[in-house]
Amino acid sequence: EGLAAGAVAGIINNACTIPFDVVATNHQISGLDRKNPRTGEPDTGILTTAKEVWNKGGLAAFWGGMAPSCLLVINPAINFAAFDRLKLMYNRSFKAPRQGVRTRLTSVEAAAMPLGPLEAFLLGAVSKAIATTITFPLIRAKVLMMQATDQKRKKKVGKSPGLVRNGDGGGGGGQRMAF
Repeated sequence: EGLAAGAVAGIINNACTIPFDVVATNHQISGLDRKNPRTGEPDTGILTTAKEVWNKGGLAAFWGGMAPSCLLVINPAINFAAFDRLKLMYNRSFKAPRQGVRTRLTSVEAAAMPLGPLEAFLLGAVSKAIATTITFPLIRAKVLMMQATDQKRKKKVGKSPGLVRNGDGGGGGGQRMAF
């Protein structure tokens, strides 16, 4: 019940905030080499980026990447499930034997055992890594869908720092990959 309510809330949140994410993502990708058509001066304003998104695809372009974003609401559920499972395994395998428990704990008993701050941090970090690893393809799809696709933008992406261009000595046939 709580997971369903969280998923619905996440989808509503995405519908309201994804236009801002689309503009921000396109703004970051566009780089600083954009010029104001009237003055010829560098134009790095967010409103200019929003206009470019509009010109790219109208109102619908502001919701590019909505489907993967909605699927990404499962990330916290995976994180919590992984944390609970790791806590159960940790308490049964390591903590209970150190405390002198000789019988196998039930799931309820193992889940009720408290964790120390370091144990909670480490299990939380591992569970978040698991959730992110599982949902990474969706995260990547979301970013790719939010990027502009016109030819001019592709040229800018190829010049941006932080990108690897396979074909510039790295093999792979010249495809561009953004990170």
